[in-house]
Amino acid sequence: FSRDQLLPIAATEFDKDLFVLCLPNSSNPGSVVWFAGEEIDRFENFNEYFLAMIDYNRDEVLALKD
Repeated sequence: FSRDQLLPIAATEFDKDLFVLCLPNSSNPGSVVWFAGEEIDRFENFNEYFLAMIDYNRDEVLALKD
């Protein structure tokens, strides 16, 4: 990827996580990529990314309750 092919959509304040949306001029338009020093995960579209983040947050809340 090059910078002009990606649109940052989220970043963490304390970690090095960065989430980017692949723009139409990229090889995977519409997909979302999670970077944290390296590629961690790739989501087919924003909906899949959003649902995965809901699941990750739900797991965090459950872990805090234990």
